[in-house]
Amino acid sequence: MWEERFEQRYGFWRAFVDDVVNAYLDCGRFESGFARVRCADCGDEFLVATSCQKRGFCPSCGAKRAAAFAAFLADEVLEQVGHAMWTFSLPKMIRPYFIYSGFSVDDSVRIEPEDGQAMERVARYILRPPLSLERPRYSDGDDEVVYELRR
Repeated sequence: MWEERFEQRYGFWRAFVDDVVNAYLDCGRFESGFARVRCADCGDEFLVATSCQKRGFCPSCGAKRAAAFAAFLADEVLEQVGHAMWTFSLPKMIRPYFIYSGFSVDDSVRIEPEDGQAMERVARYILRPPLSLERPRYSDGDDEVVYELRR
C-alpha cells in the first residue's frame, strides 16, 4: 500500500520502521518481558514491564530520555546567555503526520540567561516524542492499531 499511495512523494519504505512500530506496540506489556524489583529497605516486590527503548518514536520511552537530555542541556551544554532560536527539520517521510497535528514553530519565546528552569522546559518541549499516548487505539476485531490525528 505504501508503494502505491506514498512512495512517489515521500520515498521508499524503510524496513526498520516495521521493527520500531512492532517494538512500540509491545512496549510496557508484561507478555513481552518484565523484571522483578525488590525494595532493599522493606522487602516488598513488584514487577516492571520491559520497554522498547526506541528513540524518538515511543512516547513513554522518549519522555525519560527527553527529560534526561533536557537536564543535560540546561546543566552542561547551554551557556548562561539569552537564547531565542532553535532550528530543526523533520524527515520528509514523517512530515505528513504533522500537517493536522497543531504542530507549529513559535519564535516568541525568549529565555533569560539565568532562567535554567525555562531552558529545561523548552528543551523538554522540543524533545517530546512525535506520538501521543492518548491517540492510538486498537480497532475492533482486527489486529490493527489506529492512530487518530487531530483535525
